[in-house]
Formats: sequence, structure tokens, C-alpha cells
Amino acid sequence: MARLTIAEKRERELGRLVQYKTATPTAEDFQQARRMMNSFYRLCGLCERESILSNTWPDANTRRVKAMGERMMKWSARLDAEFQEVYGLQLDYCGHIPHIVKQGDRGGADAVQRFFYD
Repeated sequence: MARLTIAEKRERELGRLVQYKTATPTAEDFQQARRMMNSFYRLCGLCERESILSNTWPDANTRRVKAMGERMMKWSARLDAEFQEVYGLQLDYCGHIPHIVKQGDRGGADAVQRFFYD
């Protein structure tokens, strides 16, 4: 059995995400899901950078890192509200990177898996 590429895994999870909204997805549903997942992946990258910089001695308390943290919080709140409204899912932080989980299933399995480049 051939191993899936990161792009193929992401497409598979995109299909899983759309199923939370409707059983008969349209092209617009996939476009909206792709936009939200791209935003989610960018948020994860920002969280990773903010975590690294805030735990590095020379950068820890700089204005740049504080602004990055504020941007991350606003972005997270906006994206969490979108996931709740559209899919009934929410962002859950267990560490410094968010997970997409079902509402009321805190600490449970991720509703949508994340795939990053190794």
C-alpha cells in the first residue's frame, strides 16, 4: 500500500471536515473548508513561532513577541468562532498548538487531524 503524501492527507481531512457541515457538499463547501483549514495551518505556524521566540532569552519580552501573541489570540478567537458556527467544532489548546475537536469532547480525539511537513 502506497503511503499518502502530506497534500493527499490534507485533502482527505478536508473531506472529513466538510462532512461535519453537510452530507452532500458543493464546490463552495470545499472552498470554504479549504480557506478555513489554510487559516488554521497558518495559525499553527504562528503559534509555533511565538512559542519558540517567547522561550528564547533575547526575544522573550520584546514588543515583537508580545504583538505576535496578541495577533495569535485574536486570530484564534476568530477562527474558533468560525469553526463553531460552520461545523460545530472548536479549537482546543493542549500545549501551544491548537487542535480541532468536537464541541463538548474536550480532551478527546481530534475531529480533524493536522498534517505538517516533516
